[in-house]
Amino acid sequence: MFERGDIVWAHWPPPAGKVCHEQLGRRPAIVVQDEPRLSALPTAILVPITSQKKTLRFPGTFLIRPTITNGLTQESVALAFQIVAIDKSRIEKTVGKLSSEDFSSLESLILDLLGFIAFIS
Repeated sequence: MFERGDIVWAHWPPPAGKVCHEQLGRRPAIVVQDEPRLSALPTAILVPITSQKKTLRFPGTFLIRPTITNGLTQESVALAFQIVAIDKSRIEKTVGKLSSEDFSSLESLILDLLGFIAFIS
């Protein structure tokens, strides 16, 4: 099983149309959903990860450096602006865990994308 902050391998479904700016195929992702909702629902909310550092030009991204703990083998980019819920059956396995510092950055990024930072302040 997996938990909040885990980095997992997941399968994104194929695109519905011709033009696709979404992630697809097998890729790493960060589990951002917390308990008890994670165990109660058939889906999990994930943030996809890419090795394409050029995506750092988009708002809602941040660089993750590989560590023994997170299981990544190269510098990667969390794509918070592509947060998505997928069926748990599409999640293969856990490869590592995001550091608490990186997860905190990811949480702040998601809140900012959703407009909650301005709401809380």
